[in-house]
Amino acid sequence: MSDAFFEKLFGDSEPTHWHHAADEDAVDVNFAIHFPILDRLFGTHHLPKDAWPERYGLLDDTVPPGFFAQLLAPFKRVAR
Repeated sequence: MSDAFFEKLFGDSEPTHWHHAADEDAVDVNFAIHFPILDRLFGTHHLPKDAWPERYGLLDDTVPPGFFAQLLAPFKRVAR
């Protein structure tokens, strides 16, 4: 059996990059960590052939830069 067969069945790290991508096409995709066949079954598989995420994070970019700022962010009030 080929490596491609095992990658489709058990996965590798590429779908994880798209799961964490800040990209309109990558919202709510690639949930199955160890068995990407589940994403294929449920229609959440997203792995473009000739593309790679340009950036990671949230689309609206509300996460502050820095480790400690990110730890404290959920406890701060947001100005509306």
